[in-house]
Amino acid sequence: MKQTKELDKKIAALRMEHEFKGMVADVIPGIDTLAYLTGHENDKKRILAKCKTPDEFKAVLAAFPATNSNTIIGTASDKYYADLATPYRLDIDNPARPNQWHNFAITIAYTSGEIDVKIELPIQFVADYVTTGERGVTDSEYHYFTGSSYHELRKMKVRVYNFKANQMGWYGGNKTLLDANEIGHIISHLNK
Repeated sequence: MKQTKELDKKIAALRMEHEFKGMVADVIPGIDTLAYLTGHENDKKRILAKCKTPDEFKAVLAAFPATNSNTIIGTASDKYYADLATPYRLDIDNPARPNQWHNFAITIAYTSGEIDVKIELPIQFVADYVTTGERGVTDSEYHYFTGSSYHELRKMKVRVYNFKANQMGWYGGNKTLLDANEIGHIISHLNK
């Protein structure tokens, strides 16, 4: 009896996830998306849209508009904390060793109703809002540079993109924009 209830729950969750994936594919066809359920009871819906163009970004934003009014950014220790008056969180993904699967990108995250949405775009679409520089390689990235000595790794520099406005830097090179006005400008730029 207990096994039957557990099996019924699993079937219901799979059915719900399948329907969610189908809905996302119907609403934003042709866009590379990953739609899935997560959480304790598979009660949280998430979408990751890997947009190749600003038009794809606009399609996702139109289909799943932001419904949250602010964004909270913090760390586990709450040493760094920001409550931004914007629904969007903008991050730059700065991989130590970019490749065709993981390249420099800007991500826009927000909530649309009960769905957490994350949109990824190539960094060149926000070139006017970022600068380039160099950073050191962190010890968690050493495995990307096999054959290099510890001495070489400690001296090694890799490319990094930074927002021109106030930002928070994370271990590993990623950046989070902390200026709500600049976030608004970037969203408007991408949405024109």
